[in-house]
Amino acid sequence: MSDLFSTLTAGFSRFVLAWLMPSVVTVATFAIFIFPIIAHDPVIAPLFRAAHMNAFGGALVFAFSVALVALISAFTSLPLNRLLEGYTLPLGLRRRWRRKQIRRYITLQRTYERLPARLGDVRGLIREQLDLYPRYKDQILPTRLGNAYKAIETYGVNHFSLDGQTFHFELLGVAPDRLRRDIEDTRAQVDFFVGFVGQLGLLSIVSIAIAVSSQSGTALLIGLLSAVLARLAYSAALRNMTDVRYAIQALTNIGRNSLASALGYRLPHTLERERQMWAAWTRYAASGGRVLEAFDTERTNSEQ
Repeated sequence: MSDLFSTLTAGFSRFVLAWLMPSVVTVATFAIFIFPIIAHDPVIAPLFRAAHMNAFGGALVFAFSVALVALISAFTSLPLNRLLEGYTLPLGLRRRWRRKQIRRYITLQRTYERLPARLGDVRGLIREQLDLYPRYKDQILPTRLGNAYKAIETYGVNHFSLDGQTFHFELLGVAPDRLRRDIEDTRAQVDFFVGFVGQLGLLSIVSIAIAVSSQSGTALLIGLLSAVLARLAYSAALRNMTDVRYAIQALTNIGRNSLASALGYRLPHTLERERQMWAAWTRYAASGGRVLEAFDTERTNSEQ
């Protein structure tokens, strides 16, 4: 029962942090600056009267609006992330931005290699930026956030041939409780800023549309400020991706042995043999268990 409660409260706290808090800020800004501008609209007028009927009515309308926006944002979080990662961008834009990201990656790589060792602090900062890119150029995506996620997703494959996406829940299942909490905390920080990107982006679009239709300088100002703040939130999400990367790196590095043991095997003594083992396991999982390969040499003593 306590485990169930912990799971529910953890999920609820993440919902509050990632979607409810940004919704409070967005709806409050809209209610204070934009709502009065469109209050005369026949569609909006009943809602405006209900909000101004009394304090309870206003609080009820505000709470309902916050909950509705938060729920819609939570349910549309996957399309939002796909857009921010660059997967659903228009093809022409995706190609152009991808070439830009490849140039940035190459520039960072060359700068890192040319800097003298005595500038260790500068090299360390550049190294952090490089770590938020996948190892190979053909894996690079059109956006920096997409590349940061790609670097995390491909870490296990590139180093150990262990597909962290395929075995994500298995790795979490054998990870220490402290590491699982760290992963949840770091991801919640990124979700918090991504939530603000979506909310402020929506507020910017709505405010600018209202500014055009009603010739309101206030709505235009709110729209422009929201766009700037959405860009800052995107940058903050990127900065927090460094912690997510190191948390998933730790999950892969220390969880491989426990995962192998949980599957009934032991890790080989050489990295090459380990890579072969995880590559075979990945093919086995991807085939739905239809492709069987021999791992008898890696069986634990108890299985032998």
